[in-house]
Amino acid sequence: MVSPDELFSKLQELLNAGNLTLEESNLIGSAVSRLLTVGFPEKALRFLGANCTNRGALMGFLKGYLNAPQPPGSGSEPRLKVCPETPSAVCQSGQWAKYAPDSPADPNAQFLGYRPLASNPPMSLPACMVVHEAGLFLEELEADPPPVQSAGIRQLLLKLNAKLPKVFKDEAARRHAVTAIFNRHLFGLGGSSIQTSSYASSKKDYTDDGSVVLKREHGTVLLFLQEVKGEPGTGGDPFYQGIRYYQAFWSNHWSQKTSDYFRFDPCPAVLLEVVGNTMRVSLLACIHAKDDVVQVMAEPLSPFFHFADLPQPAYIKRLQAFLWALDRLLERLRRRYVRLTKAPSGTPGARLPSVQLPYPLRDTEVFSQVKLVPSTKWQYEAKYLHAKQDVSTAEEPTAAASHAAAQSPAGKRPLEQGSVAQPPGKRAKTVAGAAEGPRAEGVSSDMEEQEVPPALHTVNGDDTWKNVRVKFTTEQYAIEVHQAWAAHGLAPQLYAWAKLPGGMYMVVMEQLDPSAWTNLHRYDSSGRPCVARVVRQALEMAHSITLPSGGKAAHGDCRKPNIMVKGEGENAEVKFVDFEWAGEEGKRLYPLNMSDDIMWPEGASPCKPLMQAHDVAALAANL
Repeated sequence: MVSPDELFSKLQELLNAGNLTLEESNLIGSAVSRLLTVGFPEKALRFLGANCTNRGALMGFLKGYLNAPQPPGSGSEPRLKVCPETPSAVCQSGQWAKYAPDSPADPNAQFLGYRPLASNPPMSLPACMVVHEAGLFLEELEADPPPVQSAGIRQLLLKLNAKLPKVFKDEAARRHAVTAIFNRHLFGLGGSSIQTSSYASSKKDYTDDGSVVLKREHGTVLLFLQEVKGEPGTGGDPFYQGIRYYQAFWSNHWSQKTSDYFRFDPCPAVLLEVVGNTMRVSLLACIHAKDDVVQVMAEPLSPFFHFADLPQPAYIKRLQAFLWALDRLLERLRRRYVRLTKAPSGTPGARLPSVQLPYPLRDTEVFSQVKLVPSTKWQYEAKYLHAKQDVSTAEEPTAAASHAAAQSPAGKRPLEQGSVAQPPGKRAKTVAGAAEGPRAEGVSSDMEEQEVPPALHTVNGDDTWKNVRVKFTTEQYAIEVHQAWAAHGLAPQLYAWAKLPGGMYMVVMEQLDPSAWTNLHRYDSSGRPCVARVVRQALEMAHSITLPSGGKAAHGDCRKPNIMVKGEGENAEVKFVDFEWAGEEGKRLYPLNMSDDIMWPEGASPCKPLMQAHDVAALAANL
């Protein structure tokens, strides 16, 4: 009998040979996936070991075995790997930390919830870069609910403010009270009811505090989870308990049908934590599954809000905005799962690489051959279609488009169903019939025709494909400064930019040829002729440029990594990069989060105005 490791190697050899038909590749890919999850019974291993070099016999066996109905408990449905602890055990102090990242790139972490450290790509991304629905929630959390929706939200708020402050006899009583209110008044659920769900485990079965599961055409997906604690400090941490239930859902529902969703989508779900009379919303998703382990990206989208009938009109208004944003988030995610289509054929088992990308980069009409730049946080190299008109970054593409993103060569522009390319100011209608379930009488939804989030604004587009660097940043990017300096050859060309919902900025710029350009730190370390005078002249020229606003600009961070050099000595060319802090001298302020580990020039400190003298001093200290 062949061992599982030997069989795996032989199947991989067949896949790598490259002479298989699509059906044969799919069969072997499914066999590899089965081998890495539930495995094959001993009798099947004997046959496979004896016939893995007999192509006809092997394919015939796999076709019959993998497509045949299996008896219950036979291991016919593969199960994703998850944390071995139950949710009620892992949420206790010290337990969840075993599965949290020890470093920003810890490959073994399963709970990516920003504790004790935040995780970097490709394991995790900010929620508003994973799905645009999260960014819209963050913006609506700070907005006033429109009058048309205020009536229903006010009723929900009145019920919660009356019920949550009470002292309940136990956690179950509080959970029943909260569930009853949400089922009646949280219209974003679309008529679905919050119900407890049970999960199978090798140790013991367990039940959540309530969830909403959507049964879609191509499988089952998780929309909503709630974790309820009777009072603060009791029952462990609901955040990590919710993460563990998210894992359990995808492990228990992993099948050939639901794996389609999991392979091509981040599968976002809302986690609502109710602790005493406080409430918080988080987003759960999975953009990276190493060796079929469910690594859960979890990010709180709100603070814990205290529900009570407080004599504070401004605070009550914030509670109303919170509930309105939650209602909208749930409705948008429901519609997201309506739009999703079946995964493309020929991709058995593994997740598509595009799942790990920020959602704007999954658009195959605009980007292809996207990959993360090593040793960077949110920077990517790609082929980019520099269109003549602005294109929308509002929605993510369908499964077919995501699959094409990983395979289509630059120069082709596949028009996949679900791709978005609309000029700014237009309104995007959702899929006809996407509404699912009733809304309360008198409560209107504008989801049928919603405003598209800001477009990807192109600069001097010419409808050609270009090699680009795409950068995402939490700081307000100085587009005006970057464009002005690039016009004089002192920065990479700027091709496009967007402000994404949730506050992130996306910038698409010229990719400087790494074989010709290097940053000043690496240049000086190489022992090549000094370029100090050329760099000083470049900064003087940049400082002399007049912005469209009429002022002059300061860069704000003129250190060696942000100065690019091409050539040597007096013949060198210089370009400045990273314009997150740049702005008009005397007007733009330094950010609050300046590092204390860097010796900044005198006067350059958090919330103080940028000055060109700071650039000169910083450059002098680095040359």
